[in-house]
Amino acid sequence: MTLIYRGLPVPFGAEAKLSDGGSGIVGDDGQVYLSGVPERGEIVVSWSGAERCRVHYQLPDSSADVPVLETEQECR
Repeated sequence: MTLIYRGLPVPFGAEAKLSDGGSGIVGDDGQVYLSGVPERGEIVVSWSGAERCRVHYQLPDSSADVPVLETEQECR
């Protein structure tokens, strides 16, 4: 999942936490790799102490047939 905040990729090293407990670290160009992601949910992203945004997402219907799904989401 590529995370965009205010038109730019979320910073490298930001922490992304799923509302159900999973988490990941944001890499280059705002990409975060998450496994076991529910069909819909919320991701809270934080970096630099107080900076924070949220992503409300819903995966496409065809995602169950795809082993690795790539998507871009706006973090607000």
